[in-house]
Amino acid sequence: FEKLLGFANEGTNFVFGSMNDQGLAFFFLKVLCPIVFISALIGILQHIRVLPVVIRAIGFLLSKVNGMGKLESFNAVSSLILGQSENFIAYKDI
Repeated sequence: FEKLLGFANEGTNFVFGSMNDQGLAFFFLKVLCPIVFISALIGILQHIRVLPVVIRAIGFLLSKVNGMGKLESFNAVSSLILGQSENFIAYKDI
């Protein structure tokens, strides 16, 4: 995850290089740009149907081990992988 955030940081330095050197817009560059980058990456993985397959597979294994329902397992795994703020994206195509 640190490597992925490093890529996001390099991208913001490339696009907003002079603002970063002067210390302007720190919140925008260090907080909001990586969130947009990670959300776009999650959206791409969701669109090409990689993320739902991974979440369903891990959720199926979790439901077999714990005896929970499939939807509860899907929610647990998607919250673990995506986080609470992006978790709603996973439910769009169910």
